[in-house]
Amino acid sequence: MTSHDDLLSEMDHLLQQLVSNAEQLYKESTQAISEETLMPLQNQQEELINAIVALNSSLESDNVTDSPLWEGIQEKLVIFQELNNSFINNLRVRKGLVNVEIKDVKKHQSQLSQLKAAYGKKNQSQKVFSTKKTKRINTVQ
Repeated sequence: MTSHDDLLSEMDHLLQQLVSNAEQLYKESTQAISEETLMPLQNQQEELINAIVALNSSLESDNVTDSPLWEGIQEKLVIFQELNNSFINNLRVRKGLVNVEIKDVKKHQSQLSQLKAAYGKKNQSQKVFSTKKTKRINTVQ
């Protein structure tokens, strides 16, 4: 059977990896976001969290808060939560910017459709270019 300190040490190590992963995700969220870059980091984050939860469940019945490792674990959890919140906020801002851009595109598409409808009807009722040919070019009527 593994001792509590060994389990806490392993949890501390996993949390350090989780914090490093969260730092990478945060850095990526401040730049041009690429799904190819984010997906592996998010998958790694999920795996680390699952491993930490499994360790935590094996420690739940015991009082581990007296261990000197516990304070470091708590600090890393706080750091991770702050980085993760910053990452999520950056994604929300970027999503908001994308949504605004999409709304602008849709607005402009609507305006263009209205122009097309108005000018398309006008152009269908009037012949702009003739089909008869002169010696050199099509003439405009």
